[in-house]
Amino acid sequence: MTFLELPDNLAEQPLTGDKLIADVLDLLVSERDRRRGCLLFALCDSAGRLVQPCMIDDLPDNLPASEFEAVVEVFVNLLADNDPPGSLLVARGRATGLSATDQDITCGMTVEQACQGRVKLLGMHIITTEGSRPIPRSTAAA
Repeated sequence: MTFLELPDNLAEQPLTGDKLIADVLDLLVSERDRRRGCLLFALCDSAGRLVQPCMIDDLPDNLPASEFEAVVEVFVNLLADNDPPGSLLVARGRATGLSATDQDITCGMTVEQACQGRVKLLGMHIITTEGSRPIPRSTAAA
């Protein structure tokens, strides 16, 4: 998808379905951000419609878990304070490799735990120069 191919009603569409999510992530996460490492927090309303993408770029591969948890909590708290609470789509950008690493799975579990009972999690994805793929959900949240 390119900016010229965007549907006229994209702002009205909830971010559901693998194809739409992959296309939106491809638009929101630049190749530069993928190569440098990034986290995208796509803040959405309660219906799953994109409200605001928030990018944190140039992240180290070895970001301490406590720092990642703190960042996730900021965004979850922002969405949870709405009435009704919003929803969240998260993507981890990196240069290559679409297989979920142990760190990806741990990050996914952290996001799931932070959202549980507070914010609807639309998905947690890996996005690289090779494409995007959902990070498997933990069995507890599936």
